[in-house]
Parts: sequence; C-alpha cells; structure tokens
Amino acid sequence: FVIFCPDASDHAKGLLRLLLLCTGHANRNWSHLTFESWLGLKKAVIDHKNFLKEYASIDYILETFQELFTTLIAKCRRKRIPGNGDKTRARQIKIYNVETGTEETALDENKYDNDDLIEDEEVESMNDISLGQYRAETEDVFPTIYELFIEILGFEGETVVYDMVIPMMNETNFKLKFDKLIDVNGNYVKNTEALLFAARCMIDGMESPTKISSRFIESLLQTITNQLPSEGIIIRQSLLIVQRAAEHLKHSRALVETILSFLIRNFLDPSNMVVASTSLLSVCESIGEHLPGQSAFEILDIMGQSFAEPKANESFIENLLQAVFAVLQQTKSKKQFNEIVDKLCEQMNVMIAQSLENTDLVMNPRFQQNLKIIGFYFELCESVDSEFKDHLIKQVEQVVLQGMPLFVALLKPFSIKKYETLLAVIRIIKKSVHILDTQVFEHFELIMTEVFNCFRTNPTRNATSLTIIPAILTSSTSVPVVEQWLQDNYVNMNVFFVETIKTTNDPDIVKHFVNIQSKIYDYHRFFFFSCSYFDELIEILLDIVLNVNQYEMMRELLNFFFSLMTNPDLHDNEKLLKLVPNLIRVLIHSLPEINRPNIQQISNILSAILLSFQNGGAELQSIFINALEHEKFNKVSQKQKEIFVASLFSQAHEPVQFRMILVNFAGFVNSNETDDIFIRMEMLLASSLMTVSYTHLTLPTIYSV
Repeated sequence: FVIFCPDASDHAKGLLRLLLLCTGHANRNWSHLTFESWLGLKKAVIDHKNFLKEYASIDYILETFQELFTTLIAKCRRKRIPGNGDKTRARQIKIYNVETGTEETALDENKYDNDDLIEDEEVESMNDISLGQYRAETEDVFPTIYELFIEILGFEGETVVYDMVIPMMNETNFKLKFDKLIDVNGNYVKNTEALLFAARCMIDGMESPTKISSRFIESLLQTITNQLPSEGIIIRQSLLIVQRAAEHLKHSRALVETILSFLIRNFLDPSNMVVASTSLLSVCESIGEHLPGQSAFEILDIMGQSFAEPKANESFIENLLQAVFAVLQQTKSKKQFNEIVDKLCEQMNVMIAQSLENTDLVMNPRFQQNLKIIGFYFELCESVDSEFKDHLIKQVEQVVLQGMPLFVALLKPFSIKKYETLLAVIRIIKKSVHILDTQVFEHFELIMTEVFNCFRTNPTRNATSLTIIPAILTSSTSVPVVEQWLQDNYVNMNVFFVETIKTTNDPDIVKHFVNIQSKIYDYHRFFFFSCSYFDELIEILLDIVLNVNQYEMMRELLNFFFSLMTNPDLHDNEKLLKLVPNLIRVLIHSLPEINRPNIQQISNILSAILLSFQNGGAELQSIFINALEHEKFNKVSQKQKEIFVASLFSQAHEPVQFRMILVNFAGFVNSNETDDIFIRMEMLLASSLMTVSYTHLTLPTIYSV
C-alpha cells in the first residue's frame, strides 16, 4: 500500500483492478481468498487517511470499494428462490435419546440465522465452497465497506452507502437498471435478499448497532415494512434486520407501530414465526417502556391462541412470554403492570387446566411442549425485578395452587413414559415449591408419596425426581406435617436408599441421597440423630467417600461431614463421637483418589476434629498414626501430601488453635515419615512461629512432643 497506492499510478490502479477481478471469480473458494486483502487495505487507508487526504488522491480506492460491494452482492445472490417445500427446512442436529440409549437425528427449528436454506445449493467444482459458506466469509467484508466510507467521507459516506443499498431495493429502480434480464422479477427478489443480507452484516459487524447511521437504519426499516415483496427469503432477512436494529427504535418512535404490525403479521407463517417472535423479543427488551399501551395485551392474545395451535412451536411461545415479561420489567405504571399480570395469569390458568387435566394426552407433543412452557413461565416470574412485583407474586401463587395437584399427578408411573416429560414435571414442581414457600405444605404428603412412587418404579432412570425433596425440605423447619412424615417414614426411606445404592451402585442416586440427608440434618436434626438406622446411614456415607470418586458427590459429602464436625452443639453427641475414629481413617485412606479442592476440605474436617475434641488428644493421635501407616496412605503423591499437611495447618487462626493442632499432629509427623515432605513441613511450622508471636509456645517444645 505505502509503495503503490498513494501516488494513484496506473500500476496501483491495476493492482486493485486485479484484486477485484479475483474477487469476482466464478469459483467462490478462490474469490473468498481475496477478503483478507480487502480488510487489510481498509485498515491501511484509515491509518493513513490524513496523509492521503492531503497529499494523494484516494477517489479510485473508494470507487473500487463501491465496485467491490456490487461484486459481492452478485456473488451472494441465490441461484433459486426456495419454494413452499423448502420453507420449513431447518438444520439437522444430533440428539441423544435417553430411553433407547441411541443417537438420533432431529431438526433444530431455531437455526435460521445462518441461512440454512442455501447450505445445500450445488457446489460447482471440487475446489469450490457452498453459497452458505461463502456468505459466512463475507460477514466481515460488508461492515468493512461501510466503515471505510464513514471514516473517510463522514456524513457524505453515509449517503454513498445509502445509495448503494436502499435504491436498488425498489423494484422500479432495479428494472430500469437491469431491464434486459430474462427473469427480471426473480432476479429482483434474489438481489433484494442479498442487499438485505449485506445490510444485516453491516449492522452485525459494528461493535454496537447504534454506531450505524440512524438515517440508514430508519430508511432500511421503512423499506422492509412497506415496499418489499412477500417471498419468504425476503421476510426472513427483514425480520433479522429488525432484531439487530431494535435499539434504534428508541430514536424512531414513529416506526414502532409499523414494526410491531410487521412482526405480528409474520407470526402466521410457520417458517418465519420463530424469527419473528425473536425479533419481537428484541424490540420489547430494547423499548418495552415505549411500546403502545395495548401491545402487551395483543401479544398475550396471540400467545393464548398459540397454546392450541399445532404449528406454534415451543420457542415461538417462549419468545412471546419473554417479550411480555420484558414489557413488565420496564413499565412505570402500576395500573398497567397489574393489568398485564392479571391477563397473563388468567391465560396461564386456562392453559394449565386444559393441558393437564386430560393425562391421556401425556404422550402428545403439544402436551409435553406446554409442560416446558409452564416451567419457563415460573422461571420468568421469579426473575422479575419491579417495585410492583408483589401483585405478580400473589397472582402466580394462585396459578401454582390451582395447578399443583395436576403437576404432582403427572409423577404417577403411568404418566412418565417419556424421560423428557419427567424432567419437565420435576422442573415445574421445584419451581412451584419455591413460589409457594410455606403454602406448599398443603400438598406435602401427596408430593412425597408420588416422588417416592416414581423413584421406586425405576430408580436409575427416575433418580432425578429425588431433587424435589431437598427443595421442599429447605423451607420446612418445624412444620407439623413434615415432622409427622419423617416420624413415620424416615427409617424406611433410609433402608430403601441403602438397599437401592447397594443394588445399583448408581452415582446419581448417591448424590441425591446425600443431598436429602444434608437437608434433614440442616432442618430436622432431631430425626437425623434419633434415627435407629443412624449407624448404618453413616456407614454407607463413609463407604461412598472411600469407594466413589465423583467430584460433585464427594464435595457434597465432605461439606456434610464438615458441618457435623464444626457444630459446637454436637461435640457431646455420643453417636457423633463414635463416628470420629472411622471418619479419620476413611478420610485419610481416600486421599490417593481425591483432587485438590477436596483434599483441602478433608484437611478442614481433620482440623475441625483436632480442635473440637481436645480431650481425646492421645487417642486421636493414635488414630491418626494408624491411618497414616496404612498402605493406602503410601499411595498418596508427594504433592498431595504437601497440599494435605499445608491445608491442615492453615486452618488455625488463633494461638490456642495452632498449638492444639501442633500438639496433636507434630508427634506422628516426626515419627511416621522421614521423606522431604515432612522436612518442608517442619520449616513451615518454624516459619509460622516466626511470623506470629506465641509467647507460650517455643519451637523446641514442638519437636519434643
């Protein structure tokens, strides 16, 4: 560039002409290899723009970039306009079928943004690439063209870009320029779709859509809502532009109603309804507080009709729901907020009743889709952050109370024939428990009965249903119905769990079992310690620590034991005291199989034992020594030992604590191992004493222990 371009010589112009010819080559693969050169040229021109404006002519460079735009539009045009048979084609994806254990092919109805319909257009040679691949490569080039003209020409550059894009979307202008084409109408549609694609790339390519000229965006939005043909490929690109340019509607309020009408009009087209609803969501998120007063109610009416509409898929309805909540989140009027909430909850009540009362339809895809939408609705309700939220909570509670018996009934074994349905039901019940809080205990016995019935039917497959129990126990302290249930069922529940774990050895069941025990310990401690099955219960938990190497499960178990050992109210508990020796042995023997975070937690537990049970110093010392002499500890790596011992000593925060750990630990450190790790640990002890003033503890005292 520095050598050839500034002088505007014939040689420099010839170089750009050659580059442009290569870009226009019939082979798309060869064409796209020139794109890096155009990107580099744009950067060089902008970097040297002041020099060029003062000492050289760059008009020929700008003219070449205009020709580049025209060339790329021609290269990006489709060869055919997809017919009705193509409209609903979506990208194929692989999914795993839990029931059959096989991988299956499915269609992802959300994947339209990358122009799926053109991926299959013929590739003309072995060295060529598809039109879809070529378009993906141009996504960086179109913004480069826009940026070059704006940087060099300013406002005049906006006019140049406008003249390249907008006028040719007018059918009359196109026919005047290309009147000799055989298929002028078909080529007009293809050319317009390519221009829309280029405009979308320009918007996408900027760091923020607001950096695009408001005049350009406003003209583009007016054009796509008023003047363009109704072919599906045109509508698709137009909807995507609305989605990207939604932020600009803050500055173009006059266009809002026109845009909303355009979007809603396209909800009726099955091939574009998801894209249209996604664009609506973008608009509502960007300017929800500025929408016309009735917009949210119009969206709710469409959503209500969609519950029974076979062609309305899950993503479409979820987008509408999110759009309504986006408006709710931004509204400043309490009256409007409450009216929208009332209408929304009324529709959800109707949908829940109609969808779930007839469980014969449980295998119907529409039924399963509605389950997912109900769960999504509850999630959105929880996420609202508004000063008027109290009214929403009150109304949603009524929806949940009405629907809870229906939700729980779906856990019955005959209903859960599809795993996906089970997951949706579990999600709904857990959200319902959280929303209802204490009101959920009206249904407590029913929920617990159906959860365990569901689990017993197929423990391995239905283990996820157990996640409902911790959710409901979390808010159940001192609730009579819960305590009565535990009084009657806790022992039998533990027996069943232990037998099931022994039979299946399933890590998911173990994980849920540990989580349930943790919640009972946290919220119903009396039952935990008074259980006649306590010893067997602890034994199975320790066996899991020793034999199951699964990080999340181990973390939960160690957290559970740490809470036991650090609770001062339990240090005189006889059952807990009996647990300590075996817990020490199991924790130390499990070290070879444990990763670093869990090693540190083991150290936390052992430190807590040393600090909590000070009266048993000699006995504890003996237990530690025996555990460290076991062959399993010999398998612990040097690094693990170092982490373990360093973590152990790091737990002391006061002189008394530090002294207690040293007294209990230093003896078997020195007597039991002679390798480098303990030399380093002695240095650690010495440095600890030098950095903290302990007037009552001297270094020789430590070594003499």
